[in-house]
Amino acid sequence: GFLGIGFGMMIPAIQSSASLAVTKDEQGGVSGFLFGASAFGYVIGPVLGTYIYSIDPNMLFLICIMVTFLSVFSTRIVLNKK
Repeated sequence: GFLGIGFGMMIPAIQSSASLAVTKDEQGGVSGFLFGASAFGYVIGPVLGTYIYSIDPNMLFLICIMVTFLSVFSTRIVLNKK
């Protein structure tokens, strides 16, 4: 339930912030990129996740922690540029 609520709030926020960050001429491109990236994630995520889980179940959680820290770090870099 928490995952559904989280995605329900996160996806519209990402789409609206990306839409506000580009000009009127770039709206189609950013929309296509966002929907393509999310579809790619839905396809590659389960395949990659189950493969990593078959190697070592704990490795999947460690990779998630590393990706989370990388996301926070890169977000801070982007926000500090503004």
